[in-house]
Amino acid sequence: MMAYKGLAVMENKMYNAPVFFHTPGRTDFFCSISKSRQGDQRIVVRELDSLYTVGQIEPKIFVYNPTSREYQNFIKSRSKSYIIRFLQENKFINFQDIVHFFPSIGEPILKKGLKEIEVEVDRNGQCTFNVNFDEEKYKDRMTPEMICQYESARHG
Repeated sequence: MMAYKGLAVMENKMYNAPVFFHTPGRTDFFCSISKSRQGDQRIVVRELDSLYTVGQIEPKIFVYNPTSREYQNFIKSRSKSYIIRFLQENKFINFQDIVHFFPSIGEPILKKGLKEIEVEVDRNGQCTFNVNFDEEKYKDRMTPEMICQYESARHG
């Protein structure tokens, strides 16, 4: 890089990546193909006025190993967040449905997790919020970055 020249960077909470300008060649073009719901194809070819490329991504967050304790703890935390969201929308859920949605987590661990998030399970297996449930306490439990981190670990 030349002295006194800046470097554009694409940056977010998960990674940094350098961005470089290139002068497009005479033969460079942009081609887009789209299909309508009726099955018609539309092809658009455009000339390029400018061209940017993104370099190698430098990760900022650690991706869990799927066999690690951190990964297992995240799965438990994720299940609690999904249960809270479901109960906020539906008022109750059957415990057997929760077991079905999260097969990798054992029933005793799920029941313990429900107690931690102030959810009661009655004799019929119906789960509802406890009277003392405080929505603000669980508001920002999952961030989009955490979900991306989980998906990266899951897919290797």
